[in-house]
This record gives sequence, structure tokens and C-alpha cells, in this order.
Amino acid sequence: MWGKFSRFFVVLLLVLALSTPLYALPSWWPGAKKTAEPSQEQSELIVSMEQSLTALQTELDALKQLYSNSKATIAKLEVELTAQKSLLSISETSYDSLKSDYDALVMQPTVTDYKSPWGGIVGAGATYAPTTGRIGAEAEMGVSYKNLTLKTGVEWSPLKFEFVIPKMDDLKFKAGLQYRF
Repeated sequence: MWGKFSRFFVVLLLVLALSTPLYALPSWWPGAKKTAEPSQEQSELIVSMEQSLTALQTELDALKQLYSNSKATIAKLEVELTAQKSLLSISETSYDSLKSDYDALVMQPTVTDYKSPWGGIVGAGATYAPTTGRIGAEAEMGVSYKNLTLKTGVEWSPLKFEFVIPKMDDLKFKAGLQYRF
């Protein structure tokens, strides 16, 4: 049995040895293809590729960090969106409640605008006496309660109309009661 096994093992080693290309063998193996030292141009290319690899690794790390930060931001935004949706639901419920209350109030008969029984008047006017040709000015004011008004006034009719402060002797005072119906 050992004989068959050892023959099989030897054949397997030969097949493996013959099927393996010589450049794939380690350099210490007899018959292995020796590689030449890289040229200056190849060395510079290798250094350049190593630098590019380092830069790409740095960029990859930055992108991984950005991705991680983005995931955290998205998670925060999802929480905020859920809260906003909840607030929107509450707001819509409140709106519906207020709208129904408003509609109920609109349907009720309304009291007309309140009008106070108290009032007042202020007025000014001009006077003319055709027999004497005198021109004058008057001012009135009054207080009313419902349809009754108490009025007072002053009239000034100078001989010559000028813009001066009148004397008390030149003024005529009046008072009256008025009923509106």
C-alpha cells in the first residue's frame, strides 16, 4: 500500500513542479527566474504609486468619516422629522377643533354693534348779517345723551374782519337744548 501511495505522491509532485511557471517560484529555488533590480524610472514610478496609494487611502478614510457623519446627521433628521410629523398631527387636530368652534359661533345670531347713548358734537361756522354786511365766525360744542343734546357756542362779528384775538365785549355767547327725533 505504501508503494502505491509513494508513487502517487511522486507523480503529484512532478505534475505540480512542471505546471508551476518558473517566475512564480521563490528566488532561492533552483531554476527560478531571477528578477532584475528596478531601474530609476521604475523606482520613481513605484514611489509615485505609493504616494498615490497613500493619498487615496487618506481620501478613503475622509470619505468613511463623511459617510459616518452623514449617517449620524440622517438619523438626527429622521428623529426631527418624526417629531415634526407628530406636531403636524397635533396642529391639524387643534385647527379642526378651533374651526368647528368658529363655525358654531358664526352660525349664532350676533349682537349689533354697541352704540353708546352718550355722544358729543363740535362745529364751526361763518355768519353774515345782510343788513349790516358784517361777517363773523362761530364755534359750537355740545354733549348728547340719547336724543337730547346740550349745546354751547360763541360768535364773533367784528366791524372789520381781521385775524386778531377778539375782546370779550365783541363776543356773543349762546347755550341751547336740542332734541333729535
